[in-house]
Amino acid sequence: ELLYDWTNSPQESVNSIAISADGQYIAMGTAGPQDSVFLFEQKSGIPLWEYGASGMIGAIAISASGQYIVAGSTDAEIYLFGKDSSTPIWNYTTAEPVRVIDISSDGQSIAAGTDSAVYYAHRDQSTGDMDVWTPNLTNNDAIESLALSGDGYHLIAGTSAGDAHFFNASQKIPLWTFSPGADIVVAISNDGGYVVVGCSNVHTNLYVLDSSTPSQPLGDYATQSPVQDVGISDYGLVASISTNGRVLTFTLGLGNPIMDYWPFSGD
Repeated sequence: ELLYDWTNSPQESVNSIAISADGQYIAMGTAGPQDSVFLFEQKSGIPLWEYGASGMIGAIAISASGQYIVAGSTDAEIYLFGKDSSTPIWNYTTAEPVRVIDISSDGQSIAAGTDSAVYYAHRDQSTGDMDVWTPNLTNNDAIESLALSGDGYHLIAGTSAGDAHFFNASQKIPLWTFSPGADIVVAISNDGGYVVVGCSNVHTNLYVLDSSTPSQPLGDYATQSPVQDVGISDYGLVASISTNGRVLTFTLGLGNPIMDYWPFSGD
């Protein structure tokens, strides 16, 4: 059932979208005559608010409850909003356009990726300020994908060179790096215990890793086509979406998919 169909301007494109865990709030980033961040309630097609940014909003994420929204722009800005106001409660200028972004379940931690760096920000509980640091990467490759664990303590970042770097919040050096050798997309379980890595270039494999023993993948599946996106549920189901529109769903150990769906096949 379609709840609503929203159009702001024929010249305005939706570049990024995110929904809260309970489905009650939807955040959207646009580009066009007005580069904007929008927040909606699920029950209404009328935005709760709009923030006019100074650059295209190419990345957006929302906390589990919808209380916090974070957005990244092409003019190198990170914006953090509370759901009740379009005025940012915090913003930060990076050195390059923000490509990807994520936020922890409670909204207290943020991760963002640019053309050559990862930025991690966490709210200091004693002062309320956001502390920002940049993890050390072996090469300054573009960050294609990143994901935070639910508590914001673990971070996985995938690069254009084919490296998946795994960090915790207390160390700037990766705990480990997994290198399947192609552009990659990544996801992480809520507790940080499992990581999914999908290849989106020459290699077309999907890997599931135990974050404590990444050198021995729990699963390795040849998808036959580039993996466009990956996700992992709290219960260990993995989904991959390839560029030809195929959706695969697996149990944690992979093997054959438990679901193979072609939504655009015409069936």
